[in-house]
Amino acid sequence: MPIKTVGKYPPLFCVHGEPLRFAMHMKADRPVYGLSYAYHVFRREEMPTTLDDYVDLYLDDLRSIQPKGPYYICGYSAGGLIAYAMAEKLLAAGEEIGDLMLVEPTFHFFGVNNTFGIAKRILRTPISIKSFNHYLPLLPAYIWKKTKKNIQLALIKTYLWLNLRMPIPLRMNGFLLRLAPIMRQYVYPPMGISANLIYVNMDQEKLDRLQSHWSQLLDTPKILSIVGVRKHLDLMEEPALSQTIALLDKSVQVQP
Repeated sequence: MPIKTVGKYPPLFCVHGEPLRFAMHMKADRPVYGLSYAYHVFRREEMPTTLDDYVDLYLDDLRSIQPKGPYYICGYSAGGLIAYAMAEKLLAAGEEIGDLMLVEPTFHFFGVNNTFGIAKRILRTPISIKSFNHYLPLLPAYIWKKTKKNIQLALIKTYLWLNLRMPIPLRMNGFLLRLAPIMRQYVYPPMGISANLIYVNMDQEKLDRLQSHWSQLLDTPKILSIVGVRKHLDLMEEPALSQTIALLDKSVQVQP
């Protein structure tokens, strides 16, 4: 998706996320391109089946715009995982990564963002009349939300199983559902390059564990936890958006 095609600085390639918002608010004069799977009729047979399929698809588009590095890549959520795999493949081909930014990339890390870790926190929370009175009114809305989600997932799985054209309102979640098992199989390899990582607000213990994890894979990873941001989707909104853009601006403005 060509968002902005001219500029004096190297182009930014956004793997998923909100490239249009980046282009609208960045100070650095640079091209911006969005990389995302374009689902058409969205049938099972149309979908890529491996992570390499996605990586090669996106790298073909990237190279059609910029044949040689250094490359500047920003990946959000599942796009963060794909961006990492893209950087891995570019490095293996002898290319240079100018900047790699991962905005809460999908990965499975015990105790940071998984069902078991959440359950442990709930079980450690003392039960009181005050907390009971607080959560009880929220219970019907929560149950209805989970029920709608499960109905939607059942519909998506039915369309995929029958290999029928999926209605547009279901396609994004259908895309993520098909991508999920592919992502679970990916093991982040060490790359020896620097990267910026953006996360929702979290306590120091989780930050330390993330820092320890990424330090085994990257050279001096810089992790930023956005104060006041608690939801994954809000990382593409303010105040997280402006902080992410500031780092993207800095990545090219500090270059000679």
